[in-house]
Amino acid sequence: MTSSTTPAKVACVWGANGISGMAMIEILAQQSRSEWSKIISISRRPMLSDIEDDRIHFISIDIMKASVDEIASELIKADGHTITHMFHYTYIEKMDENELDEVNKTLLQKALDATEKVAGKNVQCISLQTGYKYYGVHKGPKYMAPIPFSEEASRHEGLNFYYIQ
Repeated sequence: MTSSTTPAKVACVWGANGISGMAMIEILAQQSRSEWSKIISISRRPMLSDIEDDRIHFISIDIMKASVDEIASELIKADGHTITHMFHYTYIEKMDENELDEVNKTLLQKALDATEKVAGKNVQCISLQTGYKYYGVHKGPKYMAPIPFSEEASRHEGLNFYYIQ
């Protein structure tokens, strides 16, 4: 809970229409206005969530096609200079490993660059979701970390966009 002297936080949820992004928006919207004063949600498709909350400002933009300046311009329109917390959930599946790495690295880099350009030092926290690909599951048994997985598991061989993020 924030005190009366601490300004409320502002969230920016990248990948707002995905499973994790929608769940985060729901969690944030359940919090008080004094805790989260604004929720900026970004996705390439129109908003899918049916949450009715005037704190939610939705931006529909294709991050892969837009420049950092275009993305930043949309953030500015949403008072993006007030962003204190960035939640990154964007992901695009590609069958080719090199494409998978490149597209997902680009999504994160553009989100970081646009957020920094608009909100700068106001950003207090950046949350990056990763998952089971760290353990090589997507590459098959030959590349997988020993089960049960543990945080101490070494990286699997080959490309993994988590490593470049």
